[in-house]
Parts: sequence; structure tokens; C-alpha cells
Amino acid sequence: MISYSPNAAKAIGYLKRKFNQVEIFVEDTSCRIIWDSIIKRLLPKGTKIRSINRLGGRQNVIAACRLDQKNDGRRKIYIIDGDFDYANGLQKDRLKYLYRIRGYCIENLLVNKQLIEQIAEISDPNNISDEVRKNVNFNEWERSVHEKLAPLYISYATASQHYMRIKTVSYPIDKFIISKNGKVELCSKKIFSRVRYVYRDMMHTASISEITTVRRTIAKNVARINGRLYISGKDAILPMILFHLRATANFKGSSDQLKAHLASLFTEECEPFLARRLAKL
Repeated sequence: MISYSPNAAKAIGYLKRKFNQVEIFVEDTSCRIIWDSIIKRLLPKGTKIRSINRLGGRQNVIAACRLDQKNDGRRKIYIIDGDFDYANGLQKDRLKYLYRIRGYCIENLLVNKQLIEQIAEISDPNNISDEVRKNVNFNEWERSVHEKLAPLYISYATASQHYMRIKTVSYPIDKFIISKNGKVELCSKKIFSRVRYVYRDMMHTASISEITTVRRTIAKNVARINGRLYISGKDAILPMILFHLRATANFKGSSDQLKAHLASLFTEECEPFLARRLAKL
């Protein structure tokens, strides 16, 4: 997938004016189907856009936005992921045209009860809708997943503050799962073991008191917000949803197929904040 440098972003926008009425700049060089589906479904009806500009990383998007602050008549928006900003209590950079999504990453926007229940109903056509929703039991399932993953992601958010030497979010979620009664579940003991390892590694670069102070602040922050804001949809929540739908609704697709299906069902009601921002372009 082609990505562009911050210095080239503005020029790329001009070159694509024939095909794009609005200029959308994002981090990801992957997730093409997800971004294309979500943006096209959220833009006002009739808005022409053929391609989204991918800059290959958060800092590239911010740098490109900083270079493009003039009101030159172009309809433009630079979109960054939330990452650990919400866990760390950080405000986004005060730049015109910069928008931070309400989620750890773009995949978090796909974690939506109505969309997941729709896919469950399609995957299990021989069962009535009420029974399918009861089997999926999304609210309780999500609460349990967030509760088990919170200590892990608090440790990852702590490590993100200059202590990171090892894999954190990208560490495979399947390292923490067990099979129980035909279902895949998160194992609290495995998660605790990883959390302990992460904190021990931080001690190579920071004192225990410093780490504890940061961890407590982050724990207070995440206690007030939804897990979708700081737990990775890509690396944790969606993989667990895939396991859950396979066990409860007979879903047969792959991870990529699940993402594409969720994105194809996306509506303005799933993310009204971004929809309103795009409507103002």
C-alpha cells in the first residue's frame, strides 16, 4: 500500500482533486477496506471520494497537518488514532483540521453491539433473532473482556510513557486464551503473568515509585472511560469477538472477513462524532 511523506501530503491532495471532493489523511497503510467503508458511509450523501491518503503513522499525520494550517479553500481532515491518549489523559495537538477518533484505533469503531448482533443473526439463520442475541449476550461478554484486559492495558499505557522496551499491544492475544466448555476465554492468570513481566521490564529504565505513580494515574483515568477507548480493537477486542461469534453464532469467516463485514454494515449512528466532523468539511 502506498504511503506519502508529510511534506508531500498537501501536493497529493491537490493532485487528487479531480477524484476527491474532500481530502482525508489517515495513519494506516493497511485497513484499506475498513477506512474506505467507514468514510464513505459517514460522508454526506453525494460527496465524491475515490481514495484516502495514507501517511504511514501518527507522527506523519500530525506533521503533515501542521504544515497545512492555512485556510486555502480545500475540504480536508487529518485523522489520528486515539492510541493511549485517553488512558494517559492527553489532549490532542491543537491544530486545525486534526481529528482524533474516539477509540484506540480505527478497528475500535467496529466494536458495536448492533453490528455484531446483525452478523450473528446472519451467521445463525436457523435460530430466531432474540435467541441469537441472547446467546451472544454482547453487553455481558464485553464487560468481562474489558475487565480482564484492563490490568494488561494499564501496564501497556504505563510502558508507553518512555519505558517501552518490549512488545506491548502487538503481543499476540492468543497467548492469553484458554478453551472452556467449547468457548475461548481470556485467562486471568496468563494476563497477570504478562502484566508482571511488563512492569519488571520497566524497572530497567525507571524506579518503582515512578512507575507506580504513573500506573495509579492511568488506572484512575481508565476507570472513568469505556474500554474501547484504550484497549486495541485490532489486537485484542476484535480477535476475541471472532472467537465469541464462532462459538455462539456459528460464524465461519476469517478475521479479515469479519472486519470487512462489520465495516460494510457501518452507519452514522455507530460514530456520530466523526460523522458530524465530516459533514462540516
